[in-house]
Amino acid sequence: MVRAVSLVSLRSFLRPKFNPRTSTRRGLRSSALIAAAVLGVGALSPLAQATLPSYTLVGQYAAPSGAWSIGPDGRLWSINSAGVISRQDTLNAAGYSAVGSVPTGTVASFGASFISVSNSGTLAIGDNNFGANARVHFVNSADLSTSAATPTSSLLLGNYAGVWSGSDLLVAGAPGPGGSPALWRVTNTATTSPTSSVLITNIGGGSGGLALRGDTLVTGVGFSTAASPVTGEVRSFSLSSLINSGPATFLSGSLVGTVLSASSMAFDPLGNLAIAGADFSNFPSVSGFVRVIDGDNFANNITIAPAGTDRSYGVRFNAFTNELLVSASGTIYRYVIPTPGTAAALAVAGALSVSRRRRVHVTNESREVRA
Repeated sequence: MVRAVSLVSLRSFLRPKFNPRTSTRRGLRSSALIAAAVLGVGALSPLAQATLPSYTLVGQYAAPSGAWSIGPDGRLWSINSAGVISRQDTLNAAGYSAVGSVPTGTVASFGASFISVSNSGTLAIGDNNFGANARVHFVNSADLSTSAATPTSSLLLGNYAGVWSGSDLLVAGAPGPGGSPALWRVTNTATTSPTSSVLITNIGGGSGGLALRGDTLVTGVGFSTAASPVTGEVRSFSLSSLINSGPATFLSGSLVGTVLSASSMAFDPLGNLAIAGADFSNFPSVSGFVRVIDGDNFANNITIAPAGTDRSYGVRFNAFTNELLVSASGTIYRYVIPTPGTAAALAVAGALSVSRRRRVHVTNESREVRA
């Protein structure tokens, strides 16, 4: 029996390892208590609450042409409909230069479904074709050359979205048993003969995005006409359980929520889940945004829509810069996220600020710090 988990239970899986979100809250609590002891004031209740962080817009730049992803050094990689692969010239800049290409016809004429870069530099490319001939391709970035197209290794697999798990690739989109959309694990990605096995079946009428943090895998329904599951429905699973005991049906996962078309997802370092997409039910009118859901309390969420809510959105997390990248209409918006150390520093700074305003007013009133 595959065990489905919520984002909350990830906390117990990570102990006693470092847990950014838990450590942040402990840092906040410790900083608030230290400030209270030194300054003679009670704990700062706004800092002690389990709230979502402040996502601050710090800049924007033009998105590359075609599908894009983030490399280990924080720069963007992309592939256009002609199979030309480009890399961002400098971090957080709008310039992109071709670094190589794959053979003509590798991706569909309207572009790839996704490109994803592993920490070791392997590029995974979804060809975005339909039917039995759809393929996922692999190429080592070190083998790319601007003088000639670089051959790829590939396997037959329908594709919509892909994310790396170490040297394995997780792919949503291909039909599974029964013919409905499924999520697959691809192994042997560095060889000429990658192989696949199904992990999740019956993902509605069309797959949505997926994201991975630790052992928690989330994926969603991109399209459905059925009563269940519905379009935009997002569920979470234990990846290790899926590998060891799978496959599992989509509805056996733990429900996270229902957000638009759930076409794009990303975890931030605090364990919160960002889900992006659009509502096309009243097409040609479109409504879209990014919804950030608290990893400890799904009912606690915020909406991000820097370009307005009349368009579709995408979202990625840049681990190198600690920024949430929100894309819409050819523009990428950069949202910085406080790090655990920054959050703790803010707690102390906040305490100092309060003390100055109150002129170190000491009170004997007992207050509780909530983590």
